[in-house]
Amino acid sequence: MKKSINKTRVRLILTLLVIVCIFTYNRKVGSAATVSDLTTFYFDGTNMKDYNNQATFVFTCDTKDASLNTYNLYHVSKIRYEKGCTTLSEEVLGSFSSVQTIELSSTVSTYQPISISTPTTKENGSYQLSSPILTKLEKFIVDSDNPYFAAIDGILYDREVKTLVKYPSDQKYIVYEIPSTVETQASLSSFYFANNLKELKINAKAKLAFTNTCKRDDIGKGFQNLTDISVAPENPYYSVVDHVLYNKKKTELLLYPQLRHVTDVNFPEELTELNLDVLPQNMIKKLHITKSLKRFVTFYSYNSVTGVYEPSSKDYNCKTMYDPLRYFFALSKVTIDKGNPYYTIHNGVLYNKKKTKLYGIVDRSIKSLHIDKNVKKCQLKYTMAPIKQLTIGKATQITNIDQLAKNLTSLTKIVVDSKNPYYTLKKNSLYNKKKTKLIIHFGSQKETCFAIPEGVKTISASAFGYYNNIKTLKIPSTLRSIPFDQMNATFNLNHLNKYVVAKKNPYMKAVDGILYDKKVQKLYSYPNRKFTSVYQLPKTVTSMKNSKSLSKNHEFQHVKVLKLNNKIKREGISDYLYKVESYSAPKANPYLTSVKGVLYDKKVKILYKFPCGYKSSTYTMPATVVTTGSSWYSNSVKNLNLKTWIFSKNFVSFYKNQTVLNTKLINLRTIKMPIKNTNFSWDEQNSCLTQKKGNLKINFNTQIYYPKIKFEQIK
Repeated sequence: MKKSINKTRVRLILTLLVIVCIFTYNRKVGSAATVSDLTTFYFDGTNMKDYNNQATFVFTCDTKDASLNTYNLYHVSKIRYEKGCTTLSEEVLGSFSSVQTIELSSTVSTYQPISISTPTTKENGSYQLSSPILTKLEKFIVDSDNPYFAAIDGILYDREVKTLVKYPSDQKYIVYEIPSTVETQASLSSFYFANNLKELKINAKAKLAFTNTCKRDDIGKGFQNLTDISVAPENPYYSVVDHVLYNKKKTELLLYPQLRHVTDVNFPEELTELNLDVLPQNMIKKLHITKSLKRFVTFYSYNSVTGVYEPSSKDYNCKTMYDPLRYFFALSKVTIDKGNPYYTIHNGVLYNKKKTKLYGIVDRSIKSLHIDKNVKKCQLKYTMAPIKQLTIGKATQITNIDQLAKNLTSLTKIVVDSKNPYYTLKKNSLYNKKKTKLIIHFGSQKETCFAIPEGVKTISASAFGYYNNIKTLKIPSTLRSIPFDQMNATFNLNHLNKYVVAKKNPYMKAVDGILYDKKVQKLYSYPNRKFTSVYQLPKTVTSMKNSKSLSKNHEFQHVKVLKLNNKIKREGISDYLYKVESYSAPKANPYLTSVKGVLYDKKVKILYKFPCGYKSSTYTMPATVVTTGSSWYSNSVKNLNLKTWIFSKNFVSFYKNQTVLNTKLINLRTIKMPIKNTNFSWDEQNSCLTQKKGNLKINFNTQIYYPKIKFEQIK
């Protein structure tokens, strides 16, 4: 009985050993094809730490991991999607800047383009050009047994060649004739920066996604070098006039070749809607408004506060542009067809036919602008016309009047009809009707002191004209606030050296000519021309963040040494300290420490502020520093002195793994790294540090004309 049991046990053990051997053998055989070597890297979704600059990058599984975009993968020239992969997602390919070839195996069935479209509803979408990706891509190669895709001349189509999936950005052909079988374009990004394409030929069937002008911005500009467009006469969607693409009825402009160097544009008479986003705005000098043109439209509008272009409506549809001439920077002449019932030109200004709406300034040489009496509301946007005098009629309201001095930079005089219900003019100052808001004041070279009148509660963001010599600004007891939050405040008080605040003002206080809140806890404004090289922050101040100069220039122009107090934290320090050469933090401050003029946290582990005006040619990072804080150096100002940077032996990373650093350290020539610091290596070819954790490439100078940085290891 025992012998039988023992035999059974032996058989079981032998069977298990055989199974283990077979499993191990199969595993080795199965993985042999996916072992990375010096030229090919096999990515399994988890092993990026093993990547070592191989030229071929093979996906062995599907991934949506956008963290791939944090790596510098510029060594990769070829990508392959191996069998088992089903999806190519452009969202994870942002770092593959040098890829020339993409290969698709038989199992790849889905191509997910970059998110140019971000739908807000099922009906509407916002189409915006993202940062360019795959700009060096020349061709696709598709395995012959793939049932979903086909590649012809390196261009990717569906298997039946009815849909254009992707035109490679760096495809070498300068002429592309869409195959006769193609009926549609898969997505807006199918043509994504076609770098070399000069001539596009559209067949009789094709309907292209980028021509939906009401739901996209300037996708047409993805054709950077396009000069010519032609369309088969049988095509039911498009017409071409003078190499420019229109809808079939020629009522809408769809695509204008960006490299057509035409300064005098003639549109077809049928055109009713002109999309300004697709036009080459820097070239057009003469514009003729045809008899049918009713509407100028745009997807974007400029936000003067944030300084960026944003979607012009919440539903992301194009809206009517009421100051279209601002888009044509070189424009010198505008003419209107006599039969046009929508527009007229009067005294060098474009109006609607009834002159109730002002659309823009036609004559770029006019010095006096008289707004027609029929205009009730209008906007005056930035113009290159040297307008010195503005006349506002009895019914006119300028909706962006707060930006008047910014947009009409030559303005020195305003005339207002006494019956105007919105504005009051007193001496050289324009106020709202109740005189509670100062809109704009025109000073003279002789006027060095200006007192804002009692009763004024606020002032506009461009309250002072460009031509003034005000050195002292007196603030009344009634003034509640000054809009310091404006981007690059345009108050134009470039000569200001002192504030004086009425004692009864409950909101603000001036100390030594500097403007604070009433309790002197917040620094509001440091006068631009206050000639003090050392500034001691008052002991009660906890924030400099609201601080702005009432000048087009940066504040703290003359402060070389900033002495902090015991209360202020890093978060409270201004980011406009462009001239400071040295920071000084008292020992009693529980948050900050200064070492040789550089600011750190209390334990000297975080580099908080490197002075923009740092005078020494060498910076030696204390051995305790492991990382940097946000805004540790400003990219708005150059430092000409720093030549050598000696890193800490314990330094691990820059703030949030920054990869492009401080292009304004333009004379930095040498980086020294202690041998004991094992967190970084040096990439000699690209003259940059490699952070080993995450394989991040850290570039100090991105400009190609800078000399390469030398790297030294030290004890």
